[in-house]
Amino acid sequence: MRFQASIQILLIVISVAIIMTVLRPEFSEIQAMQDQLAEYNNALDKADQYNRALQEKISQANNLPNTDLAALDQYVPNRVDIVRVSRDVVNIVEGSGLLLIDVEVGESSSVTVENANAGVSQSARTGGSLEEEAKRQLAVQPFTIEAIGTYTNMKSLLRAVEQNAYPMRIVGISFTNQSESDSRLLSYTIDVETYALNAQ
Repeated sequence: MRFQASIQILLIVISVAIIMTVLRPEFSEIQAMQDQLAEYNNALDKADQYNRALQEKISQANNLPNTDLAALDQYVPNRVDIVRVSRDVVNIVEGSGLLLIDVEVGESSSVTVENANAGVSQSARTGGSLEEEAKRQLAVQPFTIEAIGTYTNMKSLLRAVEQNAYPMRIVGISFTNQSESDSRLLSYTIDVETYALNAQ
């Protein structure tokens, strides 16, 4: 009887050893695989959510009327048409009564702007950071205008730039007295920038 009890104890010890040496590492591997599978499924769910949101946005963009797209392209074009903008600058300057001396096209650059509409709730909905979506590169095309005229002419130019159909911003104005005999006549140097969506 003692012999049978010792055999049973020995079998129990052997089975515990087998569990500890063979089955436990297998369970650990299975647990690691289950964790990886859960991560993979989570990534698939996020990708599916992103694809659905993208398809919704594409559908909305495709349903925009052509007149709205043309107006949007005029207000925020995809690229700066230097010839068109130069022509518009000449028309604005001459229409304001200033005598145009020169329009110089500067070297284009790009600037990163942050989208104020990108919110935390959207980030939480998609489950990711919207840092890349909240920033956009804009092409910046500077122009330098040299003109002669009165202060009234300059105010007229500022109104015309403000009413322009696409984004144009005056970033600097300097002036000097053109003539000692007529203090109303001033020589202006005006730095203007215009923008486009695609920074190249």
